[in-house]
Amino acid sequence: MQFHVVEPVNIKLWLITITILAAGVAILWDDFKNP
Repeated sequence: MQFHVVEPVNIKLWLITITILAAGVAILWDDFKNP
């Protein structure tokens, strides 16, 4: 029961973290390419 409750939350947290990291990397890469 607990796994079914915890898993979706962990997946959402991972997706949010990856999305934020990807956005940050994209912004930094843009600034690095076009100073």
